[in-house]
Amino acid sequence: MRRPMAIWCFGLVFVIAGCGGGGYLPGGGNNPSGGGSNPSGGTLSISSISPATATAGSGDITLIVSGSHLDLVHSGSHQTITTTVWSVNGSDTPLTTTVVSDTQITAGVPAALLAKPVTAHISIQKWWFADDSPFATSNHLTFKVTIAGSGSIGGDPSPSSAVSISPASETLRTGGQRRFSGWDSSVGQYDVTWSLQEGEAAGNITAEGLYSAPNTPGTFHLIATSSHDISLRATAPVTIVSVGFVPISVIAARSGHTATLLVDGRVLVAGGTGTPPSAELFIPESNEFVPTGGGMVYPRSGHCASLLPDGRVLIVGGGDANANVFRTAEVFDPVTQSFITTGNLNQARIGATATLLPSGKVLIAGGQDSGDTLLSSAELYDPRTGSFTLTGHMHMPRAQHTATLLSNGKVLLVGSISDTGSAELYDPASGVFSATGSLIQARAHHTATLLPNGNVLVLGGTQIMLPGGGGAAAAPVSLASVELYDPAKAVFHTAGKLLIARDSQSATLLANGTVLVAGGYIHGFDGDADPEWHTIFTSELFDPATSVSTTAASLETDRAEHVATRLNNGQVLITGGISGFQELCCKPKPYTFPLASAELYQ
Repeated sequence: MRRPMAIWCFGLVFVIAGCGGGGYLPGGGNNPSGGGSNPSGGTLSISSISPATATAGSGDITLIVSGSHLDLVHSGSHQTITTTVWSVNGSDTPLTTTVVSDTQITAGVPAALLAKPVTAHISIQKWWFADDSPFATSNHLTFKVTIAGSGSIGGDPSPSSAVSISPASETLRTGGQRRFSGWDSSVGQYDVTWSLQEGEAAGNITAEGLYSAPNTPGTFHLIATSSHDISLRATAPVTIVSVGFVPISVIAARSGHTATLLVDGRVLVAGGTGTPPSAELFIPESNEFVPTGGGMVYPRSGHCASLLPDGRVLIVGGGDANANVFRTAEVFDPVTQSFITTGNLNQARIGATATLLPSGKVLIAGGQDSGDTLLSSAELYDPRTGSFTLTGHMHMPRAQHTATLLSNGKVLLVGSISDTGSAELYDPASGVFSATGSLIQARAHHTATLLPNGNVLVLGGTQIMLPGGGGAAAAPVSLASVELYDPAKAVFHTAGKLLIARDSQSATLLANGTVLVAGGYIHGFDGDADPEWHTIFTSELFDPATSVSTTAASLETDRAEHVATRLNNGQVLITGGISGFQELCCKPKPYTFPLASAELYQ
């Protein structure tokens, strides 16, 4: 099954094959298999792990994994890598692994993975050193990181596998809300009663599972108790922090839109799929949206936009609901709050990028035409003449890529509509595109953020991979990997990992130098190796100085393909996007809708 994704500024309404997760590339810390060879093969399986639990906040531990055919090697080759995989919510982390024998493996679990209560799935993967996917994957067993004292009689409720809570843990701002669900597998129903371990100090939760956080930061615990057997209970930790997302009202639902910060601090939100009006203005002093004085000349989505040196906003290309792709462009005047037409593009395009150059001209690069053909052409808009002229051609056609203005005045273009490691530079002085270093991991639907030191941070995205156990078609898989582009050396290098593999997220540089990573999709494979995906709430703060990411307060609404705009006051405005999911087992058609909501990170 295929899902539509409406892309803003550097995107369009398009379709990709399925969704994915559960596979990964061999990573650092894996040890070559040391056990005896098993030329006859056999089914790789695990029967037990010891220990099977740990207390949140524990130090590093070593797992002893027992099973059969654990020293399995690739047919005809002893160059086999054995990896123990720690998987949480579709995000896989390889553990340092040693093969002891045919029936035993040891794996190191770092303290960072044991910091918070969580349920992880442990499995073994076998890789041939030259392959991009494992040739064998075992079954998985469950490892639980629990709250200290959670097994005591008459105190904290005892965790039970019969009852589960979703989400299993959460981080919210003070006063935030989240709806939880409780599943009782003993009766196959969402039928639990809710309570709070710390009582009123923890906030409140309704009978329907709607939790409202207190106004005091801290860590609290939700308890779900089976309505049919009060001995069956589960606990979900909730961390409350003082900085997070606050919901605000908007006028229209929209995705595939643009959001441009104006000189006076307002934000122009223009176009996208949704309902009229075609444009609105966010007023930071009152935290409200108001319609512009006049509507867009051509309501459009999948367009790109750029602030011009004189304070106006250029809006270019895109398309409409009838699959028309536009050559037209228009300019918004914030003084008169009106849109007027300007010169036309030489090539109709959707999913292009718009980058303001130091000269005051705007580079429009790539995209797709009305026949979905990827474009390598690029154009320059001159605001003095209101016209577009062709400039150099990119080395490869691109759409839905990222384009980042570097400190040296050149533009870095990375990726395309499908995963690729290709990157190139545009030099405004010569009008020529030239190849630069390639990504370490090919990707699409990533983000690229210019850092204060001139480097570019590339986060997440998707890559086409096979499911972990094989036997099914490849599909997009969300990535947790992070890379940095160094313009001085013209190379990419690895720079840590995100806490959650994700794509189509937002990434915003904050005043303290960290990058706020919010929302997105998680692509994963289900237990039957069918691709699935869903939008997510979770957010994290990535520190480029240390290459470490930490949990941040979650969004109030799960969303992907939204637009994040850093305001002059340092707050971050999140607008629109898509919410939805697809599970081939149960709902073969994607369920998606544009969001009529916005949030402020403050």
